[in-house]
Amino acid sequence: VVLGSVGTIWGGNAVNGVINIITKDAENAPKAQVSAAVGNFDYKEFKAHHSGQINDYTHLSGYIESLQHSPFTDKDPIFNELRHLKVLTERFGMRADYQNQQNTVSMQFGGIRSREDYQWLQYTPAFLDPASHQNDYDAFFTEMNSQELFAGFQYLHDKLDGDQWENQLWLTHSESDGTNEPASFTRLDLDTRYTFNTQDFGSLTIGANARIIDEEYAQFTEKEQYFSPYIRTIEEHEFLNQSYGIYTNWSINVTDSTEVTLGNRIQYANITEEWYSQPQVRALQKLTDNQRLWMGWGRAVITPSRLELDTTFQENIYDSLYNPNYIFSYYYKGNRNLKMESIDTFELGYRYWQDNRFQLSISLFYSQHEHVRVYKYLGATDEYYPID
Repeated sequence: VVLGSVGTIWGGNAVNGVINIITKDAENAPKAQVSAAVGNFDYKEFKAHHSGQINDYTHLSGYIESLQHSPFTDKDPIFNELRHLKVLTERFGMRADYQNQQNTVSMQFGGIRSREDYQWLQYTPAFLDPASHQNDYDAFFTEMNSQELFAGFQYLHDKLDGDQWENQLWLTHSESDGTNEPASFTRLDLDTRYTFNTQDFGSLTIGANARIIDEEYAQFTEKEQYFSPYIRTIEEHEFLNQSYGIYTNWSINVTDSTEVTLGNRIQYANITEEWYSQPQVRALQKLTDNQRLWMGWGRAVITPSRLELDTTFQENIYDSLYNPNYIFSYYYKGNRNLKMESIDTFELGYRYWQDNRFQLSISLFYSQHEHVRVYKYLGATDEYYPID
């Protein structure tokens, strides 16, 4: 867990900290492990993990997991008629690792799928088509689906002099059919970094990255746009989102007990056609073998997204009792003129520990936000939707 603004290394959205989850390699993954669990609120879980050695240099591991539960953990009687609804999440993945002397190659692929039962509402006001004698509301049960598939390739070369060269390539496809964010994304991530480790000037990392996302938002008919409780729309349904950056991070051993870190990331986003900077300055003082004092300043930039720049979130309300001839629509509209949102954080911290028995960490943060993004509420409008 890394606290504070750390956009220099981790990139956009590393605002208040980063949780870096390092998964087990194939060699150390569980072998022939099967588990199952049940609980209240219809909780059911199943997991199966296995790994093995292919040859002297190659290990392979894989897993499948399934989790099902009720969407409600509230015992209020109003949910009794909806207790049959379920949320089902399924995951699978495989990993292959090859390690021979100074070279390590890892390949991964897998996916996750979520299926959620829910009660949906559609407005069918009778005044729009009196001959049909429809109810004003049609409530029905349906299913909301989201899924993601991923594949990754990593190559690591450790040189004898302590230098390290690391490369990563990830391809991810995700999609969702929920009306609040109905879209599919195919993302390509490339990252390469080289780290120089010397006694003379410390550790210097130089890297570059690229992210390319093929975005495709769903399209809706005019009837779907006004007869759903809420919906998100966009004029340009397809877009190729591109981001390119270079970064450097230099950790200098000023003395045997003092370390200073300087770094910066320069990133370009074609959504806004702007360049932005994410610098950091940090200092670490080793007070004793088990005490550390540090301070620093860092800047992180919220990665621009068409979600808040170009989309419109529309909430529709039909009141058959008081306003039987109108559908009221509330609009929350994105704004293309929004500036890059940035956060500057000043940090002061102290840590004391005694082996693995006791640890005390104290941190003080002060963050200054600029150009905070919000959706603009355009108010309610009366919409009359005629049926052809």
